[in-house]
Amino acid sequence: RAEGGESLIQRVRNAIRITCAELDFTACSNMELYLRQGKTLLTYPLRLVDAHTAEFIVPKADAMQLAAGNAELQLAVTADGAPVVSRIRSVPVLRLLSEAGYGD
Repeated sequence: RAEGGESLIQRVRNAIRITCAELDFTACSNMELYLRQGKTLLTYPLRLVDAHTAEFIVPKADAMQLAAGNAELQLAVTADGAPVVSRIRSVPVLRLLSEAGYGD
Protein backbone atom coordinates (compact mmCIF):
# COMPACT_ATOMS: atom_id res chain seq x y z
CA ARG A 1 0.00 0.00 0.00
CA ALA A 2 1.39 3.37 -0.96
CA GLU A 3 1.52 5.77 1.97
CA GLY A 4 2.01 9.47 2.19
CA GLY A 5 3.84 10.96 -0.77
CA GLU A 6 1.27 10.89 -3.56
CA SER A 7 0.26 14.36 -4.72
CA LEU A 8 -1.12 16.16 -7.72
CA ILE A 9 1.57 18.36 -9.15
CA GLN A 10 0.18 20.11 -12.19
CA ARG A 11 -2.42 20.33 -14.91
CA VAL A 12 -1.30 20.39 -18.51
CA ARG A 13 -4.41 20.97 -20.60
CA ASN A 14 -6.49 17.99 -19.53
CA ALA A 15 -3.55 15.90 -18.30
CA ILE A 16 -3.09 15.57 -14.55
CA ARG A 17 0.27 14.54 -13.14
CA ILE A 18 0.60 12.54 -9.96
CA THR A 19 3.74 11.90 -7.94
CA CYS A 20 4.28 9.06 -5.48
CA ALA A 21 7.69 8.92 -3.80
CA GLU A 22 7.02 5.40 -2.45
CA LEU A 23 6.50 3.82 -5.89
CA ASP A 24 8.85 3.39 -8.83
CA PHE A 25 6.37 3.59 -11.69
CA THR A 26 9.01 2.22 -14.09
CA ALA A 27 8.73 -1.12 -12.24
CA CYS A 28 4.90 -1.13 -12.20
CA SER A 29 2.29 -2.51 -14.57
CA ASN A 30 -1.51 -2.31 -14.80
CA MET A 31 -1.40 1.33 -13.71
CA GLU A 32 -4.84 2.91 -13.28
CA LEU A 33 -6.44 5.83 -11.53
CA TYR A 34 -9.98 5.81 -10.16
CA LEU A 35 -11.94 9.04 -9.86
CA ARG A 36 -15.23 9.01 -7.95
CA GLN A 37 -17.72 11.76 -7.36
CA GLY A 38 -21.07 10.66 -5.96
CA LYS A 39 -22.29 7.75 -8.08
CA THR A 40 -19.90 8.57 -10.93
CA LEU A 41 -16.84 6.31 -11.09
CA LEU A 42 -14.31 6.96 -13.86
CA THR A 43 -11.21 4.84 -14.57
CA TYR A 44 -8.14 6.08 -16.42
CA PRO A 45 -4.91 4.39 -17.47
CA LEU A 46 -1.83 6.03 -15.99
CA ARG A 47 0.99 6.95 -18.39
CA LEU A 48 4.54 6.85 -17.14
CA VAL A 49 6.31 10.22 -16.98
CA ASP A 50 9.32 9.24 -14.85
CA ALA A 51 10.15 6.91 -11.96
CA HIS A 52 7.87 8.68 -9.48
CA THR A 53 5.47 10.53 -11.79
CA ALA A 54 2.56 9.34 -13.89
CA GLU A 55 -0.27 11.16 -15.59
CA PHE A 56 -3.80 10.60 -16.78
CA ILE A 57 -6.09 12.40 -19.21
CA VAL A 58 -9.61 13.58 -18.35
CA PRO A 59 -11.60 13.70 -21.61
CA LYS A 60 -14.07 16.55 -22.04
CA ALA A 61 -17.06 14.18 -21.90
CA ASP A 62 -15.90 12.97 -18.48
CA ALA A 63 -15.21 16.49 -17.25
CA MET A 64 -18.79 17.42 -18.13
CA GLN A 65 -20.03 14.70 -15.73
CA LEU A 66 -18.27 16.29 -12.76
CA ALA A 67 -19.91 18.89 -10.53
CA ALA A 68 -18.27 21.60 -8.45
CA GLY A 69 -17.00 20.24 -5.16
CA ASN A 70 -14.60 17.43 -4.38
CA ALA A 71 -13.82 14.15 -6.10
CA GLU A 72 -11.97 11.17 -4.65
CA LEU A 73 -8.87 9.81 -6.38
CA GLN A 74 -7.07 6.52 -5.86
CA LEU A 75 -4.30 4.95 -7.91
CA ALA A 76 -3.78 1.22 -8.34
CA VAL A 77 -0.78 -0.57 -9.83
CA THR A 78 0.86 -3.97 -9.85
CA ALA A 79 4.35 -3.91 -8.30
CA ASP A 80 6.50 -7.00 -7.83
CA GLY A 81 3.50 -9.11 -8.86
CA ALA A 82 1.25 -7.73 -6.13
CA PRO A 83 -1.54 -5.14 -6.29
CA VAL A 84 -0.73 -1.80 -4.67
CA VAL A 85 -3.30 0.92 -4.01
CA SER A 86 -2.86 4.42 -2.66
CA ARG A 87 -4.90 6.05 0.03
CA ILE A 88 -8.04 7.72 -1.28
CA ARG A 89 -7.44 11.41 -1.72
CA SER A 90 -10.14 14.08 -1.86
CA VAL A 91 -9.36 16.81 -4.41
CA PRO A 92 -11.40 19.82 -5.56
CA VAL A 93 -12.73 19.16 -9.06
CA LEU A 94 -11.51 22.57 -10.21
CA ARG A 95 -7.92 21.38 -9.56
CA LEU A 96 -8.52 18.50 -11.96
CA LEU A 97 -9.85 20.46 -14.91
CA SER A 98 -7.80 22.58 -17.25
CA GLU A 99 -8.09 26.30 -16.65
CA ALA A 100 -7.75 26.79 -20.40
CA GLY A 101 -10.72 24.51 -21.08
CA TYR A 102 -10.86 21.94 -23.83
CA GLY A 103 -10.28 24.14 -26.84
CA ASP A 104 -13.85 24.94 -27.84
